[in-house]
Amino acid sequence: MNLFLVAPQLEDDRATKITVKWASQFNEAIGKLVNIAVTTFLGKHAVRVKVEAALKKDEGKKGIFAFIDHGKKDKLLGADDKALIDTGNIGLLKNKLVYAIACKSASNLGRKALKSRAAGYIGFTDSFHIIPDAANTFGYCFLSGLQSIIMQKSSLKEAIEKIENEIQRVIHKLKTYKGIHPITRSTIITSLRHNFNCMVCLGDTSWRIEEI
Repeated sequence: MNLFLVAPQLEDDRATKITVKWASQFNEAIGKLVNIAVTTFLGKHAVRVKVEAALKKDEGKKGIFAFIDHGKKDKLLGADDKALIDTGNIGLLKNKLVYAIACKSASNLGRKALKSRAAGYIGFTDSFHIIPDAANTFGYCFLSGLQSIIMQKSSLKEAIEKIENEIQRVIHKLKTYKGIHPITRSTIITSLRHNFNCMVCLGDTSWRIEEI
C-alpha cells in the first residue's frame, strides 16, 4: 500500500513549522512497517507539480493521501501558498483515503473528492486550532486516527473513535494536573473539543486497509 505524506512549510509560518514536525515524527513512527511504502513531500518540496507527478504514477490505485497544513473550503495549500489539491486535480485521489488535518477542507473539497471516487475523506469543516505550547498533544491526538488505520488496520469509524478516546484521556489528565495555569488548561481543552466537533468522516466508514 502507498501512503503519500504531505506537509508543506510556508516561510515564516509558525503553524507549518509545527505540522512539518508532526509529519516527520509520524513518518519515523511508521517507517519500519513492511506493508506500506511512504512517499513524503515535506517542507518546501510540498508543491503542486511534485505531488501531482507522484500521484499520476499511482493514479487509480488504492492507498492513503495524508495532508497536514493549511486548507480552505475548496483546496489544500502547498509550500508556495497556492493550491496543491483542488477541484482541478482532485481526480488524482481516486480510490485513495484522504486524511486532511487542514482548516475547512471537508466542507467542499471533501465532498468533491467523493464525487471523484476517493475512498473516503477525513477532515475538518471549520478552522483547525493549534495551541503552540501544547502542539505535540494536538499532533498526537489527531494523528492517532491515521496511525490506527495503518498500524491496527482500523476502520474509519474506529479511527475516529480512537481520536475521541485519546482526546478524552488527555482532557482527563489536564483536569487532574495541577502544574498548569487554569486559563491555559481551559484553552487547550476548548480547542481540542472544537477540533473534534468539526471533524468529519465522509464516505464508507467501514473502509479499512485490509480491503486493499
